[in-house]
Amino acid sequence: MFSGSADLDSDAVTSAMHAVASEARTIEGRLSKSDWIVGDACSAVDLVIFPGIQLLKRALEKPRAAQLSSRFMPVEVHYPALGRWLARVAALPGYQRTYPPHWRTG
Repeated sequence: MFSGSADLDSDAVTSAMHAVASEARTIEGRLSKSDWIVGDACSAVDLVIFPGIQLLKRALEKPRAAQLSSRFMPVEVHYPALGRWLARVAALPGYQRTYPPHWRTG
């Protein structure tokens, strides 16, 4: 997606997006009952899953991914509990220091 060489109409991409949607629904279900994915506080699970979701969002924000992104983006609309969780993680102390600088510029 980032290099512009992905075949977005391939069966592999379609299958991957179905898997993403399934996982997002699972995470959404957990976060609809708790502020964190596992337990009452931020844990390693949250910190492992967060970068993957951010990377997915970044890929789906690319103009050529518009057809794919409609199933997931905006996250806050399609998965409101997940959207709130993303904001909670981003509000953690030190988050800004870990954000990749090249992501800030597009």
